[in-house]
Amino acid sequence: KWCALAQDGDEVWLLKPRKLVWVLAGLRDEEGPSGWSAASLVAHLLPHMLAQLADGADEAEASLRVAESPMRPVLEDACAVALAHPAMETAAAGLSAAIADEASALVAAVVPLLLAVVEQPFDAQVNFVRDLLGRPGAQNLLDAASAWIAQWGPKPPLEHGGVTCDGCGASPLRGVRFRCSTCPDYDLCGECYGKTRGAHDADHEFRCKALDWGTMW
Repeated sequence: KWCALAQDGDEVWLLKPRKLVWVLAGLRDEEGPSGWSAASLVAHLLPHMLAQLADGADEAEASLRVAESPMRPVLEDACAVALAHPAMETAAAGLSAAIADEASALVAAVVPLLLAVVEQPFDAQVNFVRDLLGRPGAQNLLDAASAWIAQWGPKPPLEHGGVTCDGCGASPLRGVRFRCSTCPDYDLCGECYGKTRGAHDADHEFRCKALDWGTMW
């Protein structure tokens, strides 16, 4: 069920936490706290995150401990969101216990929750992430990133020139661009990807082009 890491998209680059937060902050500032692009992006990345955690759990644990102060509220909010879903209750309880016990490995408790989310239909995954991103933990994290962008920049280049969303017809496509790797010319914006991904051929993988890098130079 996990797809291979993309070679022609931004997935690998976006697995760097600071880069992902930079992009999410830009999307939040443009679309609001419960925007579809940010939620669709994170849901799209979940299988890639799981693959990365499987390959480097120790490194991920060390990084999470370094960023524990801003990340703890996000993890606590994730538990609260998950507890509303019966299929996620056990994983949420495990993560909650790990947060409360400083000696517990956080990554080992995060993985079961991510798995429980990924096992849901894609629209349910997106809704889970939208709920999480709209809560105080994530909002405070993105507020700090937005303040950094305002002072130091640059803003993420979120407009994809010459690209039209094949779902809603938006042109140029703004936000995250999701491109079908099978169809010759099929792109979706973040909202259409989150709402209609399941209606596209299930055997077709999508690659994420979060930014239009050409506009930065």
